[in-house]
Amino acid sequence: MVGECLACNIGVLETQKRIRCTKCNGLYHTECISSNSEQIGRINWVCPACAAGTRKGGDNTNTCIRVPLRIETSPSTSSIINNQTDCSTILSELKSFRSEMHSRLNSQKEKFDAFSNGLNCLQTELADMRKSFQSLQNDLDSVIECSNNIKESNNRNTEVLNDTVNSIGVIQSQIKEHNDSLDFISKKIEALQVESSSHSYIISDLKNDSSTFDHNFKSLLSKVMQLERISRSHNIEIQAVPERKNENLNTIIKKIFDKISVSLPDDVVISCNRVAKRTVSDRPRTIVVTLMTLKHRDLILSAVHRYNKANPKDMLCSLVL
Repeated sequence: MVGECLACNIGVLETQKRIRCTKCNGLYHTECISSNSEQIGRINWVCPACAAGTRKGGDNTNTCIRVPLRIETSPSTSSIINNQTDCSTILSELKSFRSEMHSRLNSQKEKFDAFSNGLNCLQTELADMRKSFQSLQNDLDSVIECSNNIKESNNRNTEVLNDTVNSIGVIQSQIKEHNDSLDFISKKIEALQVESSSHSYIISDLKNDSSTFDHNFKSLLSKVMQLERISRSHNIEIQAVPERKNENLNTIIKKIFDKISVSLPDDVVISCNRVAKRTVSDRPRTIVVTLMTLKHRDLILSAVHRYNKANPKDMLCSLVL
């Protein structure tokens, strides 16, 4: 490095183009001084600092010199000064003007304060209006949403109405068919009424026959019940006879008759059966013997009574069978 450039304060290398001032011997980069190669190539080159310090020569006779203006007092100004009032009058006017300006300033200040308060109120009202506007906007959004919902509901209701109209058409056709069926049925009913009126006499005769039949049936039923009572009076119940498989009740009855010394023809015993149990028990079923007459029943009962009386220690029981 050869030295430092006085223009950019950066070191000047040996490989860089450089130039020195012939007066101050200052070192400069050629790029920092000028791009004119003719000036850089001059032998007696002076740097800008030395060139600025050199007095310029030449003739200054043609240089314009500015002459100061003179202010002359016009006669009107002196007359105005002579006509002014004294200083006390001016001071009093200034004081009155000052007080007036002070009062005006106070009034303007009060007006400004009132304006400031009004502005604050307006700002508050503006904030409230913004809130109200936001609320109205929300309400408007909700109204729009409700309107959309109502539109959708109307569309659905329209579809339902169309379906209902179609269903009503189907129902009307069915009602028409039912009316036709009712007309047909009414005609049939009228025909049946005519036929029933013709059969009314037959029905009255049948009612008379039915009443006669009811009377006869009741009389026959009473007779049957009487006969049943009579037939029951011919019965004898034999209890506590053990049941056996393939038993012969007629043989058992004959053994009993032989034991009590009663001899009866075979045709006297009409039937001999065991009665069904009404409740579940281990007791043998009762044997019911139906005799031909009440006289035969009394004969057997008296024979049993005589046997038990004659044999008090060996009364009639199932052991004799």
